[in-house]
Amino acid sequence: MADLADILKYIVEVIQTTDKKEEKLVPGDIIGISRGLYSHYGVYINARSVIHYSSEDSDTDQNAVIRETSLRTFKRGDEGLFKLSFPPSHECPSHAPVSAVSGFWPFPFDLHFKDLSSYHLYTPEETISRARSRLGENRYNLLFNNCEHFAIWCKTGVSESWQVNALLDLFNRAREFKIFV
Repeated sequence: MADLADILKYIVEVIQTTDKKEEKLVPGDIIGISRGLYSHYGVYINARSVIHYSSEDSDTDQNAVIRETSLRTFKRGDEGLFKLSFPPSHECPSHAPVSAVSGFWPFPFDLHFKDLSSYHLYTPEETISRARSRLGENRYNLLFNNCEHFAIWCKTGVSESWQVNALLDLFNRAREFKIFV
């Protein structure tokens, strides 16, 4: 049974991680946090937890595991929390900042899924169930199975990363112009 100190710690964490802007988050939302050059993604469970790929010290560590952590741990002190809003059609989701800081997003939002064959917009409950079904998974790969692939897959069935796609597109364009040999 939890003692008074544990209960107070829990209440303080809930108060600290729930501000007026974040009240718009709904369980099953796909959320992200700006890390400067990239964004980290996860599935919002409630004001206390997020399921995402991470290790003890990093979002991009090859030892990352899908785990459920506090929203505070997910944010790691960074500002710029945002959520993705998914349309029912095969369009690209829109970016909706949910914190006082607008967040940095280095890629245009005219990107679309490259593979629409498995697109399905899952309900919040299904999204959470899909996220929980992969808890403990340790198959992180920056290019093929990262936090964005995981979070987008939970919501849509499509395992893609717009950050990776944009980076690869940029690299391919640079090769076309012989910027890289």
